Amino acid sequence: MKKIGLVFAFLFTISFQINAQWFWQNPLPMSESLYDVTFIDENNGWAIGYLGTILKTTDGGQNWSISDYVTNVILESIDFIDTNNGWIVGREGTILKTSNAGITWNIDTLGANYFLTEIQFTDINIGWISAKDIINHKGLIFKTTDSGNNWLVKYDEPYNYTNSLFFINSNIGWAVGKDWNSGLVSLILKTTNGGNSWTQYFTGTYDDLFSVYFITADLGWAVGGYGKIFVSVDGGQTWALQHSDGSIDLHSVYFIDSNSGWSVGWNGKILHTTDGGTNWFNQNSNTLHNLWSISFLDRNNGWIVGSLEILKTTDGGTNWFSQIKGNKKSLKAVSMITNNIGFAVGDSGTILKTSNGGNLWETQLSNTNYSLNDVSFINTDIGIVAGENGVILKTTDAGANWLSQSSGTTSSLTSAYFTDADHGVVVGRNLNNYKGIILRTTNGGTSWNTQLSDINENLNSVFFIDQNNGITVGTNPIYKGVVLRTSDGGLTWIPQNMGVTNELLDVTFTNMNHGIIVGVNGTILITTNGGATWTIQLTSITDRLIEVTFTDSANGIVVGYNTILKTEDGGITWIPQEVITSNLLYSVSFTDVNNGWIVGARGTILHTTNGGVTFIEDEENNFTQPNDFLLQQNYPNPFNPSTSIQYALSSAQFVTLKVYDLLGREVATLVNEEKLAGTYKVEFRMQNLPTGQAGLELSSGIYFYKLQAGDFVETKKMILLK
Repeated sequence: MKKIGLVFAFLFTISFQINAQWFWQNPLPMSESLYDVTFIDENNGWAIGYLGTILKTTDGGQNWSISDYVTNVILESIDFIDTNNGWIVGREGTILKTSNAGITWNIDTLGANYFLTEIQFTDINIGWISAKDIINHKGLIFKTTDSGNNWLVKYDEPYNYTNSLFFINSNIGWAVGKDWNSGLVSLILKTTNGGNSWTQYFTGTYDDLFSVYFITADLGWAVGGYGKIFVSVDGGQTWALQHSDGSIDLHSVYFIDSNSGWSVGWNGKILHTTDGGTNWFNQNSNTLHNLWSISFLDRNNGWIVGSLEILKTTDGGTNWFSQIKGNKKSLKAVSMITNNIGFAVGDSGTILKTSNGGNLWETQLSNTNYSLNDVSFINTDIGIVAGENGVILKTTDAGANWLSQSSGTTSSLTSAYFTDADHGVVVGRNLNNYKGIILRTTNGGTSWNTQLSDINENLNSVFFIDQNNGITVGTNPIYKGVVLRTSDGGLTWIPQNMGVTNELLDVTFTNMNHGIIVGVNGTILITTNGGATWTIQLTSITDRLIEVTFTDSANGIVVGYNTILKTEDGGITWIPQEVITSNLLYSVSFTDVNNGWIVGARGTILHTTNGGVTFIEDEENNFTQPNDFLLQQNYPNPFNPSTSIQYALSSAQFVTLKVYDLLGREVATLVNEEKLAGTYKVEFRMQNLPTGQAGLELSSGIYFYKLQAGDFVETKKMILLK
């Protein structure tokens, strides 16, 4: 056993909200992995998970609201002691605390190398955290006696990783995980003195344990790898195996009394017992998604969260129903015709329509199960959809009916573009043999003629500047970018020598001359002469860029793998925007510079009404027009790779302007000299830092910049997104 008493003092306690101005429209409340759930009564509950997601319900889960983002790290565990006071822990040592039911959250950190796995409070003051030090390979347990203002290390052991803990009162508690010191055996720790000392016990097996729950000081269960469930009747000193199925890991266990309990795990697994675990039987979750956490209020009412799932039961688990509302199938394309009317298409023949700006998306009958890859509308009534196996669908009544058209091919059709109601082009690919295809119609799709077939390029996107001039992009068998250009409406196509080594995925034009192509590994190409020549934009972006759209010659958006980029200068520079999902983003459509929609995997539909700009609500530093000195909010914010900071001095002063990370470590000194009265602007870049941690490659997250000019001191926050 080990007893440790180190005190962690927090350098920053922040009270602010990151207002990400892309918000969810489908599914609702969102389509992300959730890792923990807790309810304080039959109405009030919270769920937390990926990318800093915090959900709250006040009606038992019928409706969930998404809290403003405080952090973008993965959140692992949540505990509320009453309706107002709660705590959340997660990756990078993150601790969140609320005293107003989650309306606002204060953020603290124990250090970026800590993976905090579970938090539990037994009263308003006393709480514990289980953790892993991923840098120094240690398991830890922290304790607070002042509501989380300070934390003491109560357990610190190399290679003894703690995944979960449970306290039945302020003195008696258990922690479980994996003991790598003793030959990869299961780790079970127990304390009887509030964590001042811990005794290790063994199950006799070699499996990771992920969750522990005790109903009395003697009777408890632990679950873990390979579907194993252990029971102890002597307070954790000895453990007996109750269940094992050899394949499905179990990640959470919960009992409401000595007989009735549940455990959940991978692939939608729900196990239930009514005899204290002597027998465990399956309950139907109606999902194959991984389930991470379960919580019950009483014998009947319980909730489960997992990957893309919130499940609820009102009959003890006999029936579980999803509280995620809306389409969950991946969406590959979106086309908004007006601010109110738009369409999205995707997997398994999915066609969705909105008539109110996306507040409601209704499913339309496509009469196909093939995935649909693109949608193009000429006006509010006439539209074309292209998809797998040569599928082409057309509507002339705003989507009320979709009729199949004969394409004459079984290739995957990836992109469609119409210049008017009669003239259109569809391109495609065959992933098995890299044979591309271009189809053309002059009668609105009644018939389609093959322009090029069996060419050695897969074609991903097509765009026409006018009825004659068009561009299609793709890749060849060795994954080099391909561009074909036509000046006769698609009758002939001429390859362009691009010298691009990356696959090209989308192309668009803002006028006859100005066009943009995007592709894998952050590829961005720009033309200013109608596509005759293209210039590669050198950026630090390495993500897969899937689609690009512009509302005018200056303002554009690119989406892709975990990426939203915005330009306001025609594509010369690109600013990352806050991404509120881990899902792949496939398509974007804007009706003007402010109103836009993005669709993606797992049914994702995001909407913005301000161009996707993120702002920070700062309760500590919310001032306007100071009389003497001024420190402005940096712009752009979030930023990558650089941002500008402006400040004003009303008199000559010695000025320092420094940047700090979340732990209070100095990152850079931007100004350190005497300055005359006036207004100044300084640039901060995430690379080639002038002082502090010079040359350090900064990670995504929150940073602080502090201005000191005489007696004037001001600190503000900024966000680096990579």
